[in-house]
Amino acid sequence: MGKPGERAVDRGAPPAATLFRSRVRSFLVAATAAAPIAALDALTGDAASFTAFYALPVLIAAWGGGVTGGIGMALLAGALTAAIGYAVGHPNSTGFAFAFDTIALSGVLAVVGVLAAGLRAASDRARATTRTDVVTSVMNRLGFAERFGIELDRHQRYRRPFTLALVHCDGLTDLAAPEAERPVRTIGRTLVASVRRTDAVARLHEDVFAVLLPETGRDNALLVAQMLRDKLEHDLRRDGRPMGFGLALVTYLEPPATVEEAVATAEQLLAEARKAGKNRTRERVIGEAAPTVPA
Repeated sequence: MGKPGERAVDRGAPPAATLFRSRVRSFLVAATAAAPIAALDALTGDAASFTAFYALPVLIAAWGGGVTGGIGMALLAGALTAAIGYAVGHPNSTGFAFAFDTIALSGVLAVVGVLAAGLRAASDRARATTRTDVVTSVMNRLGFAERFGIELDRHQRYRRPFTLALVHCDGLTDLAAPEAERPVRTIGRTLVASVRRTDAVARLHEDVFAVLLPETGRDNALLVAQMLRDKLEHDLRRDGRPMGFGLALVTYLEPPATVEEAVATAEQLLAEARKAGKNRTRERVIGEAAPTVPA
């Protein structure tokens, strides 16, 4: 599974290359949508104007590509309008008036693009807020369920093992809410910094965190669990709040029926660990390994 302590960076943001490809795809889709509008504009000439319909490709480009995509498509729409007007011999296809109309059209469409990009950004922020724990900035239970669902679909296709780890902070609920915030933030920060970029960290309850470890079997999961406990204890001692941690590890060789079933199984195992005492680990493997094919 790679290095257990490999540091994760910018977990919540997609890689720059992925973001760039997504914006390019959005712009290409928008350009494709602009093509028939330009064709109709050219065919109808002075009989009808389809310039208002360029708002659609501008919206597409801005929604997927942000302000840059929206403004870029607005400029392209203005250029297409100007080129078509000149080609078909529009009465006002030359001179100051035509230049002004082209710039005005591009400006109005650019405003549409900026507004659409702003709406998309606000929507993304609102969506992230409903799926993020406000204290630690890691995923909450809803966000984790969605992320786990993606991994579950992947596991059902490729049948690769994965492990769900639950981490319980002993004694955290004994602290008053303001006092508990600092160790909670430390726990979230330490967990995120201690796992791979492909792993997922969430806060499920006040004192329970979850770590989803794709492509991770039982042996590696146990190594990661010990590493996480050591780092958590070290960081909390440094902050003047020494605490112990109970852990539950459920390794799936066969996929659970639902996300809820997997979390419930891990929570039951965590309850057993807590009942046994502080700083206990309980682990379980579910399913059978695929048989080895003789050479």
